[in-house]
Amino acid sequence: MNDRNFKVLKLIFMLICIILIFIDYKIGLGIMLGIIFSDINYRFIEYRYRNLNVYSFKQVIGILLSISILIVPVALSFIFPNIFNWIGVAIGLLLSKISIIILSLKK
Repeated sequence: MNDRNFKVLKLIFMLICIILIFIDYKIGLGIMLGIIFSDINYRFIEYRYRNLNVYSFKQVIGILLSISILIVPVALSFIFPNIFNWIGVAIGLLLSKISIIILSLKK
């Protein structure tokens, strides 16, 4: 996948989040938090599969760490419901997957 196109889509999603912050700040901040952690998870998975080729205990730890990266923003949205909306966080976590699908359909 072209990293430049991925960054452009992330920028578009972040601009949408900034607009949503002025409409309803909880949803906008939730989507932004989800996008940030989704991007961290994507980079972590990309790094993990580039460096680990064989099945080992390190891959199991990597999978658990990847899942915990996705749990953190959801937990933050439940701990601080007056700042982050959990539906916005879920949408933000899905936007990375949606952007990958869009870029794969573009080719």
